[in-house]
Amino acid sequence: MPTVDRSKTAEGGEWTTLEWGWNADFVIRIRGPRDAKIKVRYGVGFFGWDRQKQTLDGRTFKQLEIPSVPIPVRAQIKVPDDTRVFYTYTTGSG
Repeated sequence: MPTVDRSKTAEGGEWTTLEWGWNADFVIRIRGPRDAKIKVRYGVGFFGWDRQKQTLDGRTFKQLEIPSVPIPVRAQIKVPDDTRVFYTYTTGSG
């Protein structure tokens, strides 16, 4: 299972999709920024729901596990201020 270091610019106060999948499982590991919120969003629009909600402390790594399901699934982050977010992406179940 290859692991890749990735980054994305996130706008403060908005949910930003880090990675998404459809019938593909993967794991995101992320540590900061402090006080950022992360979650896994299943489905689309009104028919969507959230799981694995966590708050980052800037010190310990948190993990989002995205399963292989036949609907869109997104790993998302909400940061307090505009920032560049760094995380690792691993295909498979980690």
